[in-house]
Amino acid sequence: MERLLRLLPLAVLLAVGAPLAAGTEDGQEPPATQPTTRPTPPWLSLPKPPGSKFGAPRSAKDIARLLEEARGTLEDPIFKRGPFTPFGNVWDGMNDELEKAAGLRFGLSYTTLYQNASRGKDPRCAWSGDFDLFGSWKVPGPGDEPLGVLSFETEHRHRISSIPPAELGDQFGSLWATADGFGEHEYALRKLHWQQFLIKDVMALRLGKVDLSDFIDVYEFDSSNDAFLSPALNTNPTIPFPDFTLGFGVSTQLHELSYVTFGLADSNATKTTTGFGEFFCDNEYFKTLEFGFTPTIEGDKKGYYTIVFWHEDRRKKARTPEGKGLAITLEQELKGGWHPFFRYGYADGGSQVARQAISTGMGLAQPFGRRDDLVGAAFSWGQPRRRSHQDQYLFETFYRVAITPHMALTPDLQIIWDPSRARHHDTVYVLGLRMRIIF
Repeated sequence: MERLLRLLPLAVLLAVGAPLAAGTEDGQEPPATQPTTRPTPPWLSLPKPPGSKFGAPRSAKDIARLLEEARGTLEDPIFKRGPFTPFGNVWDGMNDELEKAAGLRFGLSYTTLYQNASRGKDPRCAWSGDFDLFGSWKVPGPGDEPLGVLSFETEHRHRISSIPPAELGDQFGSLWATADGFGEHEYALRKLHWQQFLIKDVMALRLGKVDLSDFIDVYEFDSSNDAFLSPALNTNPTIPFPDFTLGFGVSTQLHELSYVTFGLADSNATKTTTGFGEFFCDNEYFKTLEFGFTPTIEGDKKGYYTIVFWHEDRRKKARTPEGKGLAITLEQELKGGWHPFFRYGYADGGSQVARQAISTGMGLAQPFGRRDDLVGAAFSWGQPRRRSHQDQYLFETFYRVAITPHMALTPDLQIIWDPSRARHHDTVYVLGLRMRIIF
């Protein structure tokens, strides 16, 4: 805890220093920021009726946001054309025609990550790739609005070196992995869900093979494809979210500035199985309830202030106890592209890796006036579920730079103090380089 107290002043400076630094030297603000602004439509990605203020947020991993990312090629890359530009033009043209004729749209992405740790057992380098195919179909309904949206996402993950990044943290006894995802498995259907409004512009439903973290405990930097790599920062390590399983979510607008979302999913299924047997036979579920407040300041700067309560049933086959907990997220867009955040989580029982966790930091959109770039820096502290393990601390920073209209590179640095399962390793440095190609 002493180290946490030593890091706290710097964390506070990160959180409060952004507004002071928001202007440029001549007192003029940079152009309005777009890359980190959460889209305004609801998380179901249905058309937004006039006057709609449906405010439930969506993760950057959500299929609707992935399609938005794929649709909008990078506008200010270093090179205006690249080796993938001809294919991208053909793909975009085909997609536009499909969407116009049948309401169908598809996306493709390939993301590869290399990481190297300064200490630990050999091997200390890890490299893997991740291919994704995703899409959605807006099912026609009465009038001009669709009945709903059917969405899917498939994935193949493969290692390029002897171990993938998902396993690198085990080499030096880390409480969490050095990267969220970036493991190894055969081609799998991760998500397949139906979504629609139950009450127009008031209540929305998502049902099928879902990822609850697409719409629960969401914040702007929660994707390891675009922002922080460490699960301590792009997830909340105190919440044992199930792994792409059968479930549903319902979100209701309480007021134009507040909402409530409930989610339920099977606790045992995995991304490589359908989950029907586990859902209907094992009857072991993960439930969560989120309350959110979504104020807007300075005209169009959105804020998300949420509290999440969750409960996990005892899992007999996995031999994990019943668990419950809460999580708090505070984040606010500010002028100049600054986006500070603070997150806290607490768990009692359950299958999660951490009993308590705190993370705080910020992102900056359009650094140096580059419209598609993003930089981030944050600290995290985690208290392990097992009391025999020591608290772990993390600092991570990254810079995502647009190289071509379809490709971005992200150098990343993590500094990990006191890895929980290896007391003899005081400090570990992890260097990373991520490449993402998306159409």
